[in-house]
Amino acid sequence: MAKVVSKANQSQGMLMFKLTLQQTCAIGTLKVREIVPYMPTTKIPYSHHHVIGTVTIRDLTVPVIDMSAAVGFRPITQEEYKNCYLIVTDCLRTVVAFMVRSIEKIIECDWKAIETPP
Repeated sequence: MAKVVSKANQSQGMLMFKLTLQQTCAIGTLKVREIVPYMPTTKIPYSHHHVIGTVTIRDLTVPVIDMSAAVGFRPITQEEYKNCYLIVTDCLRTVVAFMVRSIEKIIECDWKAIETPP
């Protein structure tokens, strides 16, 4: 008898977002808790330079990371903050918000089509 393979094992919802005008990236939708417009952060003394600060979302203090700078692109400037979004993620039981320049769309992607980063 042929083995039935679940569609869930072959495809994944991906949230597409922009780090720069030219660079589009994605994160699996299963890791995304919510997307919120940028909100002012509270600075954390002596934190890593990619950590912009923290925000409080639903009574939870969440660190905010400049995703663009963290992966080697130009950091997001304070003048750009008002146009950015926070992707609140839950990875390995840790809640972190990634600040990105824009949100594009959600796509359904076959695992075979997903490329590893360079």
